[in-house]
Amino acid sequence: MDRLRDKKYSTAQAAGLLGVTGRQVVDLIHEGELVAYRIGKKYVLCEADLLEFLNARRVTLPTPRLPRAPRVTAAHNTDQAFHHLKL
Repeated sequence: MDRLRDKKYSTAQAAGLLGVTGRQVVDLIHEGELVAYRIGKKYVLCEADLLEFLNARRVTLPTPRLPRAPRVTAAHNTDQAFHHLKL
């Protein structure tokens, strides 16, 4: 992507998109985790850089397995299975 033509965001706008505070965005920039451009005293973030940041941190969780039902065999007699119950 052409960074010059990308949509640009301030740290506050980027924070809103990422669901974090503006301070957290600045901290990510200072830690080298998030790419930004410094213009004067302000940071400018490109849309492509924000997308790369998010894609690098994407988490996919495994599908949870449902517990299996116990097997019932021919040897399993209902009288034996419920012998502990008092009727």
